[in-house]
Amino acid sequence: MSTMTRADLLDFMRGEPPGRDLELAKELYFLRYPEGRARSAWPGVTYLRLRPTWIRFSDFTADSPRVVAFEFSA
Repeated sequence: MSTMTRADLLDFMRGEPPGRDLELAKELYFLRYPEGRARSAWPGVTYLRLRPTWIRFSDFTADSPRVVAFEFSA
């Protein structure tokens, strides 16, 4: 018997954004993590964009269990 009472599950597509999309994504990242600019010079650093295709939230802690799912087009 599982003791898990809450769970968040997701499935996603990932990839490196092309061209201008990559530059915009990096600027947003640097706004949140300014120290990331220094790390961007490290060899081999790669920036990936995750796009969810499916997300499910489950909560079995209440008398009435709740499961909410979302699907996104690719």
